[in-house]
Amino acid sequence: MENHSLSNFLLLTCILSGARFGEISALVMSDIDQNARTISITKSKEQKTDKIKSTKNETSNRVISMPIVWFQQLKKYSFDSDKELFPYTDQSMNRHLKVLCNKLDTKSVTIHGLRHTHASLLLANGVSMQYISKRLGHANLMITEKVYSHLLESKRKEDDTKAMSIFKCGKFVANVAKNNTELSRKK
Repeated sequence: MENHSLSNFLLLTCILSGARFGEISALVMSDIDQNARTISITKSKEQKTDKIKSTKNETSNRVISMPIVWFQQLKKYSFDSDKELFPYTDQSMNRHLKVLCNKLDTKSVTIHGLRHTHASLLLANGVSMQYISKRLGHANLMITEKVYSHLLESKRKEDDTKAMSIFKCGKFVANVAKNNTELSRKK
């Protein structure tokens, strides 16, 4: 991160954690375990009232592993132990993100879009849907599958190609036939 502004660190937190903006807005230093390299999501900040509340659902309470680069960036800031780390609204961050996207000459994305980008990157790199669902704090796997079904279709095609390449192998087919014959003889 060339500019070490706190708002850019918040964006990094969004994309590396996949957490909801309200969950990130409620983070305090005691939610961070630097030894285990995790952040604990146990609450959310209501954007309209600025009040701390419980997370969206029971499964939204979770511990998220974070990469070392996030902890390296964290060390550049000094936070009060009992205050939220990020004093921004989703509106101000969406404006900031729009400016950054324009500077980078890239398609504009929202703060919530960074959550989808996080999940899409994990899916594209072969991370299991179950892991992603838990990491995002979804109530169940079906929600994750529904939201990311468009990405799953290309993954299914890849998996289909892999499966068919396994069955193309003459040696595999010969072994199956041999085992089938042996099983038939034993009966």
